[in-house]
Amino acid sequence: MARVLGIFLLLLEAVQAKDFGLQGTTYPVIEESLLEHVKRQLANLPEATLRTKQLEVQERVKQSVLNPTAVQGLHKATTYRRYTFDPSITLDKDIRDHQEHIIATKGSKVNPLTTLQLKSSLLIFDGTDPEQVKWAKRQGDYTKWILTSGRSMDLMKQHDREVYFDQGGIICRHFKIRAVPAIVRQNGHLLEVEEGFGGGDAH
Repeated sequence: MARVLGIFLLLLEAVQAKDFGLQGTTYPVIEESLLEHVKRQLANLPEATLRTKQLEVQERVKQSVLNPTAVQGLHKATTYRRYTFDPSITLDKDIRDHQEHIIATKGSKVNPLTTLQLKSSLLIFDGTDPEQVKWAKRQGDYTKWILTSGRSMDLMKQHDREVYFDQGGIICRHFKIRAVPAIVRQNGHLLEVEEGFGGGDAH
């Protein structure tokens, strides 16, 4: 099944992360959880109505996977553009380990690439454009395909590989990508982004 992932889930899968353990104090939930509330409401519906609603939800989910909405605001690259992206973030609170020792203080700048390694390059392209699909195939096996348009399920079956979709354009916005095809790869403690058919390892 084709996977629809945002940038955070994708990076979590693509890198090896360090476990910081439990952070902060936890408390028991006193109020009725949203899940319990939904279950109680559904229990009051007639069985036929409930079955109809289940089928409607299943169909909507199926169509969103098979025919995701294309990312808006992108165009096909006509020139080559290359730039670096600093993934550093500024912490809004202290980060503690499982023994409550502070390992990073609030306000400090942290770059995850100092301890994490991106395992494969990200290829971001329009899956409805044969030229871009051919370009993606030339980049080799150690890449992740991320579509901005097209049917990821179809490409997955045709090329026997996992294909992701940039749902809502989260990845493109995060990396400030304006044109496709594009490649995102690690270069030391920075990410290197290339837009256009000039990017890549093979042509």
